[in-house]
Amino acid sequence: MVAVVWALSSAFLHAGAGPLWAREAGLMVAPCRRTWWLAALMLGNYVRAEEMCYLPSWSVQCEFHFFLLGCCIVWVYRRSRAGGLAVFAAAAAAALATPAIVTDVNGFPPVMLPFGFERVKDLFHDEYFLQRYIPTHYRLSPYLVGMAGGYLVGRGEGGRIKQRYALLACLSSGLLVLSLLYGGASLYSVQVPRAAAALYAALNRPMWALAVCALIGSCVRGTVPLVSQCLGWRGFRPLSRLAYGLYLTHCGVFFHVYMTATGPSRVGVVETVVTYLGALCLSLVLAAALWLLVEAPANNLCAIALSTRRADNNERLGQLIKNNVVPKSPDRWLLTSALWF
Repeated sequence: MVAVVWALSSAFLHAGAGPLWAREAGLMVAPCRRTWWLAALMLGNYVRAEEMCYLPSWSVQCEFHFFLLGCCIVWVYRRSRAGGLAVFAAAAAAALATPAIVTDVNGFPPVMLPFGFERVKDLFHDEYFLQRYIPTHYRLSPYLVGMAGGYLVGRGEGGRIKQRYALLACLSSGLLVLSLLYGGASLYSVQVPRAAAALYAALNRPMWALAVCALIGSCVRGTVPLVSQCLGWRGFRPLSRLAYGLYLTHCGVFFHVYMTATGPSRVGVVETVVTYLGALCLSLVLAAALWLLVEAPANNLCAIALSTRRADNNERLGQLIKNNVVPKSPDRWLLTSALWF
């Protein structure tokens, strides 16, 4: 995240040209130069959110806050099972109640209403976006559902589930996802009572997370024909390492594609597909660069620095040396600064 913010603040303005580029890129770069430190501290979705650096960064900051809260819950649970469950239950209750109360009090719609190009350009001054869409505490409930689902699946109690039950869970999750997706879309065109809007705002995201957990649990603890084989494809492993970088870079790539245009362009199926696939490939290349140069070295440094035993550090470094990732050296801490994988 810090690397992307640095690139936006320094080099992005010089990465393109065209009649629209200087003006539009300047509007993206200027907030980053003013509030880059908030993005680095993961506070941009609360402090001066109307000047947030880079639109996709709000969700990264939410995820960082989720991680901190999850660590606190696990820390309490490891010392007191009852205390950990109590903290989890309190957080879950607050996460469900907050969206409902704020939606009801402010008369917000149950979902973020569609908007045109002019509203997108002024999105950081939209009341719903700032107060209801990007704050961490409004998006906490699905994280807690996922945390509980991972805990239940990871405990492994009950062994494998029968195939018919796994298939039933998979189908139920699919139906729940479709009902939330198309049910939410139908709310754009009807007047929803406040109570119904508050209820939907509180439950739609945790129910979606519940559906995802049911799908994953049915494949982990059972076997779902075709779905288990598809989700178990080994090609997802390298792609999963690039997912975070892809999310961070794709917005800038698409922005560059459209804001460097020097004339009208034809919008058709073929042109759209070619543009999309080209931007996707370039985003994957940039994501791979982020992984190799920033994310992987940071992960390994943190793994070694946070290890509680010297033997763990030595074993980790021994594996890296054995795999020719880093050369042999008597200085263990000097080696850690050169870790790439």
